Amino acid sequence: IKSYFQKNKRELRYYFQENIKFFIVLLIIIVLSGGSFVYYEFFINRKVYTQDEIIKSGSLAFKVNSSYITDRNYNDEVILKNTDFVIVNLNIQNKGNNTNISRDKIRLSINDKKYYTTNNYNALFKDLGTFYNDNVIKSNESANFLFVFKIDSKIKSDVYLEVNKENKTLEYYKMKIVPTLREENSKTYKLNEPFSVNEQNIQVNNYQIQDKYTYKYEDCFNNKCNMYTKTINPTTGDKLLIIEFNDNKLDASFFEDYLGLKYENGEIVPSKLKFLTYYERKVFVSISSTIAESNELILTLKMRDKAINVVLKGVKND
Repeated sequence: IKSYFQKNKRELRYYFQENIKFFIVLLIIIVLSGGSFVYYEFFINRKVYTQDEIIKSGSLAFKVNSSYITDRNYNDEVILKNTDFVIVNLNIQNKGNNTNISRDKIRLSINDKKYYTTNNYNALFKDLGTFYNDNVIKSNESANFLFVFKIDSKIKSDVYLEVNKENKTLEYYKMKIVPTLREENSKTYKLNEPFSVNEQNIQVNNYQIQDKYTYKYEDCFNNKCNMYTKTINPTTGDKLLIIEFNDNKLDASFFEDYLGLKYENGEIVPSKLKFLTYYERKVFVSISSTIAESNELILTLKMRDKAINVVLKGVKND
Protein backbone atom coordinates (compact mmCIF):
# COMPACT_ATOMS: atom_id res chain seq x y z
CA ILE A 1 0.00 0.00 0.00
CA LYS A 2 2.86 2.31 0.85
CA SER A 3 4.51 1.78 -2.54
CA TYR A 4 1.13 2.40 -4.19
CA PHE A 5 0.72 5.85 -2.62
CA GLN A 6 4.33 6.75 -3.34
CA LYS A 7 3.83 5.82 -6.99
CA ASN A 8 0.65 7.93 -7.28
CA LYS A 9 2.32 10.84 -5.51
CA ARG A 10 5.27 10.64 -7.91
CA GLU A 11 3.01 10.47 -10.97
CA LEU A 12 0.95 13.41 -9.70
CA ARG A 13 4.10 15.48 -9.24
CA TYR A 14 5.27 14.61 -12.76
CA TYR A 15 1.81 15.51 -14.13
CA PHE A 16 1.81 18.88 -12.35
CA GLN A 17 5.35 19.66 -13.56
CA GLU A 18 4.45 18.80 -17.15
CA ASN A 19 1.29 20.95 -17.02
CA ILE A 20 2.50 23.78 -14.78
CA LYS A 21 1.79 26.44 -17.40
CA PHE A 22 -1.80 25.27 -17.64
CA PHE A 23 -2.29 25.45 -13.87
CA ILE A 24 -0.71 28.92 -13.72
CA VAL A 25 -3.06 30.18 -16.45
CA LEU A 26 -6.02 28.55 -14.67
CA LEU A 27 -5.03 30.18 -11.37
CA ILE A 28 -4.71 33.58 -13.04
CA ILE A 29 -8.19 33.17 -14.61
CA ILE A 30 -9.71 32.23 -11.24
CA VAL A 31 -8.04 35.16 -9.47
CA LEU A 32 -9.05 37.66 -12.17
CA SER A 33 -12.62 36.36 -12.33
CA GLY A 34 -12.97 36.43 -8.57
CA GLY A 35 -11.38 39.86 -8.37
CA SER A 36 -13.64 41.21 -11.12
CA PHE A 37 -16.71 39.83 -9.37
CA VAL A 38 -15.68 41.32 -6.03
CA TYR A 39 -14.87 44.68 -7.66
CA TYR A 40 -18.18 44.84 -9.56
CA GLU A 41 -20.26 43.66 -6.61
CA PHE A 42 -18.81 45.96 -3.98
CA PHE A 43 -17.49 48.95 -5.98
CA ILE A 44 -20.19 49.21 -8.67
CA ASN A 45 -23.27 47.11 -7.91
CA ARG A 46 -23.39 47.82 -4.16
CA LYS A 47 -21.44 51.06 -4.20
CA VAL A 48 -22.84 53.96 -2.20
CA TYR A 49 -22.09 57.12 -4.19
CA THR A 50 -21.34 60.46 -2.60
CA GLN A 51 -23.30 63.59 -3.50
CA ASP A 52 -20.52 64.93 -5.74
CA GLU A 53 -20.28 61.75 -7.85
CA ILE A 54 -22.14 60.86 -11.05
CA ILE A 55 -24.49 57.91 -11.39
CA LYS A 56 -24.64 56.39 -14.88
CA SER A 57 -27.65 54.28 -15.79
CA GLY A 58 -27.69 53.28 -19.44
CA SER A 59 -27.56 56.38 -21.60
CA LEU A 60 -28.46 58.69 -18.70
CA ALA A 61 -26.09 60.31 -16.21
CA PHE A 62 -27.35 61.82 -12.94
CA LYS A 63 -25.53 64.40 -10.82
CA VAL A 64 -26.91 66.12 -7.69
CA ASN A 65 -26.32 69.87 -7.86
CA SER A 66 -27.78 70.44 -4.39
CA SER A 67 -30.36 69.10 -1.96
CA TYR A 68 -32.49 70.98 0.51
CA ILE A 69 -34.85 70.05 3.36
CA THR A 70 -37.65 72.26 4.68
CA ASP A 71 -41.16 72.28 6.12
CA ARG A 72 -41.97 75.73 4.69
CA ASN A 73 -43.21 77.24 1.43
CA TYR A 74 -41.71 80.18 -0.48
CA ASN A 75 -43.31 82.59 2.03
CA ASP A 76 -41.63 80.79 4.93
CA GLU A 77 -44.98 79.40 6.12
CA VAL A 78 -45.30 75.86 7.51
CA ILE A 79 -46.88 73.59 4.86
CA LEU A 80 -48.02 70.55 6.85
CA LYS A 81 -47.54 69.59 10.47
CA ASN A 82 -45.11 66.76 11.16
CA THR A 83 -44.00 66.76 7.53
CA ASP A 84 -40.77 67.76 5.82
CA PHE A 85 -39.92 68.05 2.15
CA VAL A 86 -36.64 67.18 0.47
CA ILE A 87 -35.99 69.04 -2.78
CA VAL A 88 -33.23 67.59 -4.95
CA ASN A 89 -31.72 69.69 -7.76
CA LEU A 90 -30.64 67.05 -10.25
CA ASN A 91 -28.67 67.41 -13.48
CA ILE A 92 -29.64 64.77 -16.05
CA GLN A 93 -27.51 64.20 -19.13
CA ASN A 94 -28.80 62.07 -22.00
CA LYS A 95 -26.35 60.35 -24.36
CA GLY A 96 -29.03 58.26 -26.09
CA ASN A 97 -32.33 58.88 -27.84
CA ASN A 98 -34.95 61.36 -26.66
CA THR A 99 -36.46 60.05 -23.43
CA ASN A 100 -38.34 60.90 -20.27
CA ILE A 101 -38.13 59.40 -16.79
CA SER A 102 -40.83 57.44 -15.02
CA ARG A 103 -41.55 58.68 -11.48
CA ASP A 104 -40.72 55.33 -9.90
CA LYS A 105 -37.18 55.46 -11.30
CA ILE A 106 -35.99 58.07 -8.78
CA ARG A 107 -36.73 57.81 -5.07
CA LEU A 108 -35.41 58.50 -1.57
CA SER A 109 -34.53 55.83 0.94
CA ILE A 110 -34.52 56.68 4.67
CA ASN A 111 -34.33 53.88 7.25
CA ASP A 112 -35.23 51.49 4.40
CA LYS A 113 -38.51 53.38 3.85
CA LYS A 114 -39.00 54.52 0.26
CA TYR A 115 -40.31 57.95 -0.75
CA TYR A 116 -41.28 58.77 -4.33
CA THR A 117 -41.33 62.16 -6.01
CA THR A 118 -44.59 64.10 -6.20
CA ASN A 119 -45.79 67.13 -8.18
CA ASN A 120 -48.56 68.01 -5.72
CA TYR A 121 -46.44 70.57 -3.86
CA ASN A 122 -44.34 72.04 -6.67
CA ALA A 123 -46.06 75.43 -6.57
CA LEU A 124 -44.93 75.88 -2.97
CA PHE A 125 -41.27 75.68 -4.00
CA LYS A 126 -41.44 77.64 -7.27
CA ASP A 127 -38.72 80.00 -6.06
CA LEU A 128 -36.14 77.20 -6.16
CA GLY A 129 -36.12 76.38 -9.89
CA THR A 130 -37.72 74.23 -12.60
CA PHE A 131 -39.51 71.03 -11.63
CA TYR A 132 -39.45 67.77 -13.54
CA ASN A 133 -42.90 67.16 -15.01
CA ASP A 134 -42.45 64.25 -17.42
CA ASN A 135 -40.21 66.45 -19.55
CA VAL A 136 -38.56 64.92 -22.60
CA ILE A 137 -34.78 65.04 -22.27
CA LYS A 138 -33.41 65.37 -25.78
CA SER A 139 -30.53 63.37 -27.17
CA ASN A 140 -27.06 64.70 -26.27
CA GLU A 141 -28.50 67.36 -24.01
CA SER A 142 -28.50 67.93 -20.26
CA ALA A 143 -30.92 69.79 -18.04
CA ASN A 144 -31.40 70.68 -14.37
CA PHE A 145 -34.66 69.69 -12.69
CA LEU A 146 -36.07 69.76 -9.17
CA PHE A 147 -37.61 66.65 -7.60
CA VAL A 148 -39.80 67.05 -4.50
CA PHE A 149 -40.15 64.28 -1.90
CA LYS A 150 -42.64 64.43 0.97
CA ILE A 151 -41.14 62.71 4.02
CA ASP A 152 -41.76 62.21 7.72
CA SER A 153 -40.59 65.14 9.82
CA LYS A 154 -37.47 65.40 11.98
CA ILE A 155 -35.74 62.40 10.43
CA LYS A 156 -32.21 62.12 11.77
CA SER A 157 -31.10 59.10 9.73
CA ASP A 158 -28.99 59.17 6.57
CA VAL A 159 -30.80 60.12 3.38
CA TYR A 160 -30.14 58.22 0.15
CA LEU A 161 -31.15 59.09 -3.40
CA GLU A 162 -31.80 55.93 -5.43
CA VAL A 163 -31.76 55.75 -9.24
CA ASN A 164 -33.17 52.73 -11.04
CA LYS A 165 -30.68 50.61 -12.98
CA GLU A 166 -31.39 50.29 -16.67
CA ASN A 167 -33.50 47.20 -17.52
CA LYS A 168 -33.49 46.08 -13.86
CA THR A 169 -36.86 46.89 -12.33
CA LEU A 170 -35.99 46.17 -8.71
CA GLU A 171 -32.36 47.30 -8.59
CA TYR A 172 -31.23 50.84 -7.80
CA TYR A 173 -27.97 52.76 -7.60
CA LYS A 174 -27.60 54.40 -4.21
CA MET A 175 -26.21 57.86 -3.37
CA LYS A 176 -25.90 59.39 0.08
CA ILE A 177 -27.06 63.01 0.02
CA VAL A 178 -26.89 65.66 2.72
CA PRO A 179 -29.91 68.00 2.42
CA THR A 180 -29.19 71.44 3.83
CA LEU A 181 -31.48 73.79 5.71
CA ARG A 182 -31.29 77.41 4.60
CA GLU A 183 -31.06 80.10 7.23
CA GLU A 184 -33.15 83.23 6.85
CA ASN A 185 -31.31 86.51 6.29
CA SER A 186 -33.44 89.41 7.53
CA LYS A 187 -32.65 93.09 6.87
CA THR A 188 -34.52 96.34 7.49
CA TYR A 189 -34.48 99.39 5.20
CA LYS A 190 -35.84 102.93 5.20
CA LEU A 191 -37.81 104.74 2.48
CA ASN A 192 -35.63 105.57 -0.55
CA GLU A 193 -32.99 103.05 0.59
CA PRO A 194 -32.19 100.53 -2.19
CA PHE A 195 -32.18 96.77 -1.71
CA SER A 196 -31.74 93.77 -3.99
CA VAL A 197 -34.49 91.40 -5.13
CA ASN A 198 -33.93 88.82 -7.87
CA GLU A 199 -30.68 90.57 -8.81
CA GLN A 200 -32.49 93.91 -9.23
CA ASN A 201 -31.90 97.00 -7.14
CA ILE A 202 -35.24 98.47 -6.10
CA GLN A 203 -36.49 100.80 -3.42
CA VAL A 204 -39.71 102.10 -1.90
CA ASN A 205 -40.02 105.79 -2.74
CA ASN A 206 -43.15 106.68 -0.84
CA TYR A 207 -46.51 105.50 0.47
CA GLN A 208 -49.98 106.98 0.91
CA ILE A 209 -53.16 105.94 2.71
CA GLN A 210 -56.31 107.16 0.96
CA ASP A 211 -60.01 106.38 0.58
CA LYS A 212 -59.55 105.72 -3.16
CA TYR A 213 -57.21 106.37 -6.08
CA THR A 214 -58.35 107.86 -9.39
CA TYR A 215 -56.23 108.15 -12.52
CA LYS A 216 -56.61 108.81 -16.22
CA TYR A 217 -55.34 106.61 -19.02
CA GLU A 218 -55.43 106.55 -22.79
CA ASP A 219 -56.78 103.65 -24.82
CA CYS A 220 -56.40 103.41 -28.59
CA PHE A 221 -58.25 101.28 -31.14
CA ASN A 222 -58.08 101.51 -34.96
CA ASN A 223 -55.88 104.62 -34.70
CA LYS A 224 -58.46 106.35 -32.53
CA CYS A 225 -57.48 107.23 -28.96
CA ASN A 226 -59.69 108.20 -26.07
CA MET A 227 -59.01 109.24 -22.48
CA TYR A 228 -60.69 107.32 -19.69
CA THR A 229 -60.88 107.63 -15.91
CA LYS A 230 -60.50 104.68 -13.56
CA THR A 231 -60.85 104.46 -9.80
CA ILE A 232 -59.23 101.86 -7.54
CA ASN A 233 -61.31 101.30 -4.42
CA PRO A 234 -60.46 99.30 -1.30
CA THR A 235 -62.72 96.64 0.14
CA THR A 236 -65.83 98.14 1.76
CA GLY A 237 -64.92 99.68 5.11
CA ASP A 238 -61.16 99.55 4.39
CA LYS A 239 -58.57 102.14 3.49
CA LEU A 240 -56.34 102.08 0.40
CA LEU A 241 -52.61 101.69 0.96
CA ILE A 242 -50.53 102.85 -2.02
CA ILE A 243 -46.85 101.89 -2.06
CA GLU A 244 -44.71 103.53 -4.73
CA PHE A 245 -41.56 101.79 -5.97
CA ASN A 246 -38.80 103.09 -8.18
CA ASP A 247 -38.67 101.95 -11.81
CA ASN A 248 -38.30 98.16 -11.74
CA LYS A 249 -39.22 95.06 -13.70
CA LEU A 250 -41.08 93.21 -10.96
CA ASP A 251 -44.65 92.34 -11.87
CA ALA A 252 -47.94 91.96 -10.01
CA SER A 253 -47.44 88.22 -9.42
CA PHE A 254 -44.26 88.90 -7.43
CA PHE A 255 -46.07 91.22 -5.03
CA GLU A 256 -49.03 88.82 -4.75
CA ASP A 257 -46.64 86.05 -3.71
CA TYR A 258 -44.29 87.89 -1.37
CA LEU A 259 -45.76 91.19 -0.13
CA GLY A 260 -46.89 91.38 3.49
CA LEU A 261 -47.33 93.99 6.23
CA LYS A 262 -46.34 94.37 9.85
CA TYR A 263 -48.11 96.88 12.05
CA GLU A 264 -48.40 97.69 15.73
CA ASN A 265 -49.17 94.39 17.51
CA GLY A 266 -49.87 92.50 14.33
CA GLU A 267 -48.77 91.08 10.97
CA ILE A 268 -50.42 90.10 7.68
CA VAL A 269 -48.67 87.34 5.74
CA PRO A 270 -48.74 87.45 1.91
CA SER A 271 -51.44 84.79 1.60
CA LYS A 272 -53.79 86.87 3.78
CA LEU A 273 -53.02 90.32 2.36
CA LYS A 274 -55.76 92.01 0.31
CA PHE A 275 -53.64 92.74 -2.76
CA LEU A 276 -55.61 94.72 -5.36
CA THR A 277 -53.33 95.55 -8.28
CA TYR A 278 -49.96 96.85 -9.45
CA TYR A 279 -50.03 99.86 -11.76
CA GLU A 280 -47.33 102.32 -12.84
CA ARG A 281 -44.85 101.24 -10.15
CA LYS A 282 -47.52 101.46 -7.47
CA VAL A 283 -48.85 98.60 -5.36
CA PHE A 284 -52.43 98.95 -4.15
CA VAL A 285 -53.51 97.10 -1.01
CA SER A 286 -56.76 97.17 0.95
CA ILE A 287 -56.13 97.55 4.69
CA SER A 288 -58.36 97.90 7.75
CA SER A 289 -58.73 101.17 9.62
CA THR A 290 -56.81 99.60 12.52
CA ILE A 291 -53.78 99.06 10.30
CA ALA A 292 -54.16 102.49 8.68
CA GLU A 293 -54.14 104.19 12.09
CA SER A 294 -51.30 102.10 13.49
CA ASN A 295 -48.26 104.03 14.74
CA GLU A 296 -45.99 101.56 13.00
CA LEU A 297 -46.28 100.20 9.47
CA ILE A 298 -43.65 98.02 7.82
CA LEU A 299 -43.73 96.52 4.33
CA THR A 300 -42.33 92.99 4.19
CA LEU A 301 -41.05 90.95 1.26
CA LYS A 302 -40.73 87.52 2.82
CA MET A 303 -38.98 84.88 0.74
CA ARG A 304 -37.63 81.48 1.68
CA ASP A 305 -34.20 82.52 2.93
CA LYS A 306 -34.52 86.27 2.71
CA ALA A 307 -36.76 88.68 4.60
CA ILE A 308 -36.80 92.35 3.58
CA ASN A 309 -38.48 94.90 5.84
CA VAL A 310 -39.09 98.48 4.69
CA VAL A 311 -40.26 100.89 7.41
CA LEU A 312 -43.08 103.04 6.05
CA LYS A 313 -43.87 104.76 9.34
CA GLY A 314 -42.84 104.37 12.93
CA VAL A 315 -40.06 105.31 15.31
CA LYS A 316 -37.57 103.14 13.37
CA ASN A 317 -37.91 105.45 10.39
CA ASP A 318 -37.29 108.71 12.30
